[in-house]
Amino acid sequence: MELIQYEDRGQIIVVIEWVVMALDSVEHIGIEWDLNGDGKKIVTGYDGVFELPEQAIQLLEKNGFDCGEVKE
Repeated sequence: MELIQYEDRGQIIVVIEWVVMALDSVEHIGIEWDLNGDGKKIVTGYDGVFELPEQAIQLLEKNGFDCGEVKE
């Protein structure tokens, strides 16, 4: 699992990418986020129907994102 951040037209895009060996495919989750008044990165949503996987939450938090709004 890898966190990818890049800039597109002045906006920072955050995506989680991982290889699913059992399916022989690469999957992606787009992460929606914003900065709070203190400059902290807050995850506000993601492109998925179900809950964000725990591994993804851990990866985001390890990289300085606050995931409180998307946790169960």
